[in-house]
Amino acid sequence: MGKRIRRNISIDEDIWELLPKYINESRSSWFEKQARRQINCNDEIEEINIKLMEIQNQKNTLELEETNLIEKRDHILKRREQNKENFELTEKAMSLVRVVVHNEGVISVERIKFIAKKYVLDYKVLYEQAKKENINIVQKEKEKEELKGIDTRKVF
Repeated sequence: MGKRIRRNISIDEDIWELLPKYINESRSSWFEKQARRQINCNDEIEEINIKLMEIQNQKNTLELEETNLIEKRDHILKRREQNKENFELTEKAMSLVRVVVHNEGVISVERIKFIAKKYVLDYKVLYEQAKKENINIVQKEKEKEELKGIDTRKVF
């Protein structure tokens, strides 16, 4: 306990006279206890406020995490839908590539680029798919002309 000091306080005279009837201790110790309760109450309130701030911070963090997860999920779903559309477009474009190869025996990179552009695809995707299917690809139309005499068509 700290050193005791003497201070003067102002209080209504009637209250001062009635106070001994309601308390079983000296006025001085009763006022000190009241002050301690108030201080402890404030400490308790401060602890509660700190806990509330921590909970609010956790809530904000969780809300941010939720928002990020929702955006990520939506992005994945959108990409999945785009991949499905790209797959369907790639298949349509590959059908045309197969027709050209069936008729001419080979296909040029230029023709693949033209078909990809027609189907709004990246030509590299179409080119790689044609390579996967072992389709004869020539770099230029001239090379195709040179191969005219050689039958490079595949039987479907």
